[in-house]
Amino acid sequence: MFGLRAWMRRRAEKAVRKAIFEQVEADLPNIVHGRLVENFRAQPDRQLPAGWFDLCLTHCLKQHWPDVDDDTAVRWLREYIGVKHGTRGYDWSYSAAEAVANEYASTFGEVR
Repeated sequence: MFGLRAWMRRRAEKAVRKAIFEQVEADLPNIVHGRLVENFRAQPDRQLPAGWFDLCLTHCLKQHWPDVDDDTAVRWLREYIGVKHGTRGYDWSYSAAEAVANEYASTFGEVR
């Protein structure tokens, strides 16, 4: 009887660990994304590297069109900007990404 109880306990612990891991794996990217966006909003004029600027472009365009995927959002807005990231004389901040996404959405579609 003791062996069965220990086996059942190990199985239950394994199932709980698996469930927790799956939940964390599913939620962690959203938590990190949310924190990054909060940080960018707190310092909206801070110049960003290309990857973070792309994250801001994606986030801002999804405010208008939530169903657009990340790669498409970045491609559309990068083509719309038309210059290489880091080009002098251009703003590479969260506020710039927001302005570009708003302008793009008002030019090419309905604005929410």
